[in-house]
Amino acid sequence: MIWTDFGLLASLFFLGTVWGSFLGVLADRIPRNESILFPPSHCNHCNRRLTLLDLLPLYAWIIGKGRCRVCQSPIDKQTLYSELLTAGFFILLGIIHLNGGNVLKPFVFGSFAIPLSLIDLRHYRLPHKLTITAMISGILLSFLDPGGSFKTSIEASLSALAFLVPIAYLKPNALGMGDAIFFGAIGSFTSFQGILVALIFASGTAILASLAWSVWEVSNGRKASIKTLRIPFGPFLSIGGLTAILLPFPQFLI
Repeated sequence: MIWTDFGLLASLFFLGTVWGSFLGVLADRIPRNESILFPPSHCNHCNRRLTLLDLLPLYAWIIGKGRCRVCQSPIDKQTLYSELLTAGFFILLGIIHLNGGNVLKPFVFGSFAIPLSLIDLRHYRLPHKLTITAMISGILLSFLDPGGSFKTSIEASLSALAFLVPIAYLKPNALGMGDAIFFGAIGSFTSFQGILVALIFASGTAILASLAWSVWEVSNGRKASIKTLRIPFGPFLSIGGLTAILLPFPQFLI
């Protein structure tokens, strides 16, 4: 049984890198308003089309040492981060599945949260193409979830939007509209209680990250001011949203 579980998790790790490679493409192309299908994957420096070997997850980093096989230009590390992050996420889903949990909803949410987080970390914005699609997906999933409710999904989504959209409109320097819509998407995957949990965890982790940054700056002899610190909120909303989705099934931590 142990070896069977190990085999499943190892397979999930590989599948996670494959899916993570695609999510990395989303994170790279959507901010530039490029098609995610055309042109096919290619080197951003020499424009050479990637071969099947190049598309193997982690190959460019393990064998190619993070460089294009032809022009030797460095490959964007965002792809590596996306593959590793998604692989770890798939293993988490595998553990939940082995303990009897439902993984469909966290899988779909995570597939939006990962590219959104990567985009926000680099560009400080959350594209509506992804946030609105995530919201619609959460609402549609409420029909498939045995314990879900279409009405609850709609109400939680609208409540989340009603709470953060006015703040984003009145205080755009404090909160982006993309954050507000992403919060609405979290509501579509959870419930009214879920958006409260998500906001608490998102705010808490963001505050801890700000404090950690301040301590790091001071320890290195630099002045630190949280007032001028620019922190993308998307990754923390992702953490809060995933926590809210998984909280009804805490046994995976045991």
